[in-house]
Amino acid sequence: MRRLAPSASSAASPAAEPRMIFGRKPKPAPPASELIPLAIVTRRILDGSSKLRWASLRAPINPADSGWHFLAIDETDQTMAASNNFTLVALDDVIRIEPAVAMIVHLPVGADLGLDPRGATPVWFDAVTGTPI
Repeated sequence: MRRLAPSASSAASPAAEPRMIFGRKPKPAPPASELIPLAIVTRRILDGSSKLRWASLRAPINPADSGWHFLAIDETDQTMAASNNFTLVALDDVIRIEPAVAMIVHLPVGADLGLDPRGATPVWFDAVTGTPI
């Protein structure tokens, strides 16, 4: 059996035109500074059936990832194990749902927090030590 060498026209070159997708050239990705940071949020928070209680900040995996994960007060082992219980949401939308999130977005990676909504002003606390922040 004879092997065929790739033709010059089929070889990919760095200066090649972008492939047409559905009859159009794809738009270039926006610069990272223009991306809206996204957070992982449980659907119970989004649909209003539960309140936000837990927040953790992990190292972002790409420029659009804020690293924030938000869980409801009444998550169970079953809801935590169901991948369809989680969705990506703009961090601004999470702040609209729970304005107290705006107080913690500046924290460093590794933050693991709980929110105590009792009282006139919600209080964030370290989920490990219980110390208010």
